[in-house]
Amino acid sequence: MGALPAVVAANAHRWMVEAIFESTSVRITFANGDRFRFPLARLGAPGNLQVARASIAPDGMSLEIPVARGEDKVELPWDLVRAECDPDFADQVRASEVATAASVGGKIAEVRRFAGLTQGALARRARIARATVNRIERGRLLPELSTLRRIAKALGMSLPDLVIAGPSGRRS
Repeated sequence: MGALPAVVAANAHRWMVEAIFESTSVRITFANGDRFRFPLARLGAPGNLQVARASIAPDGMSLEIPVARGEDKVELPWDLVRAECDPDFADQVRASEVATAASVGGKIAEVRRFAGLTQGALARRARIARATVNRIERGRLLPELSTLRRIAKALGMSLPDLVIAGPSGRRS
């Protein structure tokens, strides 16, 4: 096999090219040659999975496994496989989550202060605990999307404007 085109090579760690089912796991091979065994038990009732009808999605980003009785299927995305089976990737995901929490929390604190609100006032408006606002602002908690929406509404902003806006509410 020759060299991979640049776009494939840059994303080869994301593209599933083979899935072989074993008794308790599925062995997944990525375009860059990495292979991982993902435990079927992590997908729910393995006895209901129709592994003979499983297929890799056309974009190579997930494995789709039909479930007995119906049109339902279990989708196993590439990043879940890597996060579960590749310690280095799991560390990258954790580091990214920490950085995201710090960035989002800092932005919320900045906009709240610019609006002249205390943490308690924001908490009341968003219907969350003041301690939750504190943890979010300090980057100790990456809130659920529904919580972020309530915070944005309490600050009189849209969610996209909140996470990318400067303190005046204008996008940077």
